[in-house]
Amino acid sequence: MLELFLQTPVYYMHKGMENEAKTSLFWLQGPDCDVEEELLQIGRNSDDNDGATKDAQSSRTAKVAFFIAFGLMSFQQLCGINAVIFYTTDIFHFVGSSIEPSICTIIVGAIQVIASLCTSLLVGVLGCRILLLISSFVMFICMYLLGLFFYLQGKYGMSYIIDIEWLPLVSICLYVAVFSFGFGPVPCIMMSVLFPRHIKGFASSVTCFLSTVLGFVIAKFFSDLIENVGVASTFWLFSVLTAIGSVFVFFVVPETRGKSLEVLQRELAGEDSRDALRS
Repeated sequence: MLELFLQTPVYYMHKGMENEAKTSLFWLQGPDCDVEEELLQIGRNSDDNDGATKDAQSSRTAKVAFFIAFGLMSFQQLCGINAVIFYTTDIFHFVGSSIEPSICTIIVGAIQVIASLCTSLLVGVLGCRILLLISSFVMFICMYLLGLFFYLQGKYGMSYIIDIEWLPLVSICLYVAVFSFGFGPVPCIMMSVLFPRHIKGFASSVTCFLSTVLGFVIAKFFSDLIENVGVASTFWLFSVLTAIGSVFVFFVVPETRGKSLEVLQRELAGEDSRDALRS
């Protein structure tokens, strides 16, 4: 029984073990079910996934698209957004300002909602690449200033920086705002136009999975980073990683606004964009 539970019908069909796949389906759905059609569908899906995997490994266009998509989704996490969102209240506790940390967290959340509502409008006006560049550059500045605030606080004390106690709140609000209309949604939007149609599902799933794992790791070890290297150095690390993300966008990521999927695919394949547009 345990083996049937662990070895799914999809697994058995992938291995060519049709009888075992039927037994597994009967165990899952009952002895009276008609499993033939479902087995055929599982077989077709398995063939499609195998073809998508082979295309993703062999096609230059797919490789370039995967590199761009994974880079974007990685820098989406490496900028430290999960750490900032998950630990917003703790960060404002570190600040020690006169504003209640819970109030600051509410303000940040409200800014995030408002900025998210502007995404579709900004994408249509500016395009994905410009939004990514603006977003990453502003996030780099915000993380640097936040790190600078904690550095000055640790070195000179709160009394030295009492006149700029507003800086963390403004930095985090601006950081969350530009992330919400830039590096937050845009990488997901670009995945829909970067990948060829026949591998879009497979490639998007792999990219999102790897990005989710990376985001979990960063959120998991954020507190350990603070304990070992300090608050200021942690935010400066995010600042440096975000700056690298800006360079990646500037040199690697193509503009997608006003281009069809076919044109983008030809550009990713290394063809001249003017030839792609003419054809």
